[in-house]
Amino acid sequence: KEEKVANLLSGHLTNYNDTWKKIDKMHTKIFSKDFRNKDKDSFGKNWIFNWHCLDHVGYKHNPRRRDIGYHKIFDHYQKILKKYRNFGDAIHWHFHPMSTYKEAHRCATSYVNSPELYQILCRKIIDRNYFPSVFRAGFQAERPDSNLFLEQWIPFDITNMSSSNNKDLDMSLDFKLGRSGDWRRAPKNWNIYHPSHDDYQKPGNCRRWIGRALNVLNRIASINQKEIDKAFMQAKKTGYALVGFASHDFRDLEYEVKYLDNLIKKSHKKFRNVEYKFSEAKNAFSQIAKLKEKI
Repeated sequence: KEEKVANLLSGHLTNYNDTWKKIDKMHTKIFSKDFRNKDKDSFGKNWIFNWHCLDHVGYKHNPRRRDIGYHKIFDHYQKILKKYRNFGDAIHWHFHPMSTYKEAHRCATSYVNSPELYQILCRKIIDRNYFPSVFRAGFQAERPDSNLFLEQWIPFDITNMSSSNNKDLDMSLDFKLGRSGDWRRAPKNWNIYHPSHDDYQKPGNCRRWIGRALNVLNRIASINQKEIDKAFMQAKKTGYALVGFASHDFRDLEYEVKYLDNLIKKSHKKFRNVEYKFSEAKNAFSQIAKLKEKI
C-alpha cells in the first residue's frame, strides 16, 4: 500500500489553502490572462472554471475554521467573477448535509435531516436574486431523498464519479461500501443521462440530467490518461463527451490545470480530428441535451 499512502500524504494534497488570503493569492495566478490564455481549446477559448459554492451554516463546532454564514463564499466569488467576467466563469451550487454532531468538518448524507437546505436556497432567491441550475453534491453523496429533491428543482447535476477502478473506494473508510459518494452502478462513460426515479445511478425516466466528473490528483476516482483518451474516442464515435474535472479551491488549481492540460494534449495528438471546448457547465449540458433556455 506504499504508493497509495504516498499519494495520500503528498504535498499537493496536504498543503491546503486554509485561509481566504491563501486562496486569493492562488486566484491572482489562475485569473491572470497569461494563465488562462496559455493553453486554449480547439476554438481559441480560454480555460473556464465552474465555482460550486456552498454555505456553512448551523454548525456548533468548526475546528478547520470554515467561513460560517449565509452567502459568505457565494459573495466572495461573485466579487471575483464580476472583476474577471471576460473569462466566462460561473457560480453554481454545492451542498453539504448537516452532520448529526453539527461539526463543520464531518461528512453527512441526509437531505431530509438538513433543514438548512431550504434556508440556503430561499435566502439565495430573496437576498441575492439567484437560483442555481447546476449542482454538485458534497462528498459526491446522493441518496433517494436528494435524488427526489434535485428532480424537483435542479436540471443539471455534475456529481457522477463512477470510476473504472471503483475498488479504490473500499480502501477509504469514508467511501467504503458506498458510505459517501456511491456511484458504483452509474455509467462509466462520458454521457449525460436522465436518472431513474428509484435509483439515481441508473438511467431512467426522470427529467434532470446527470453528468460525470472525476477528481484531479486525488486518492479516489482520479482522472487519468486512459479516461481522457476514452472521452476523445467517445466524441469521435458519438459526437460528444461531457468531461468534468472536480477539485477544491483549497488546492493548488494552477498545478492541477497544468496536469490536465498535459493529459488533454496527449489525447488530442491521438485524435487530431476531434475538437474540444472549455465550457461553463450549464451551457455544456444545454448544448448536449439540445435545450434552449426559456426566459
